[in-house]
Amino acid sequence: VLILPFKDTFEFNFDHMCRTYVLPHVRSPAVSNPSQGAGLRAGDEFSAKGGRVRFRVVSCEPKDGGLPNESTVILCEGDPIERELLKSVTILPLESSVEMLKGKKPSDFVQPFLEQHSADLFP
Repeated sequence: VLILPFKDTFEFNFDHMCRTYVLPHVRSPAVSNPSQGAGLRAGDEFSAKGGRVRFRVVSCEPKDGGLPNESTVILCEGDPIERELLKSVTILPLESSVEMLKGKKPSDFVQPFLEQHSADLFP
């Protein structure tokens, strides 16, 4: 699996980033536990240090991803990822989903998507 940091959150060097943030995340039960782990898939993102560092899973073998184990090779070196920051976004519901939204906060539907497709930002 290849996991790279975002350029604007890079700290010190790749070895530090891998040992301090990537390996603990990959080995955590939330990711690697066979009964409850979410596994890793290309495109997944995660943050550490209260959102001050952020990473993306760039590629996996097999391509569909899976649960990492002690024999999984984790690569953490490569060009850090440049990211474009959106200034704003407008999200509109489809007419067919308006009924489903009644009595619920829009964030209940949007937040799960944004958690995997946005980054923690600190000035």
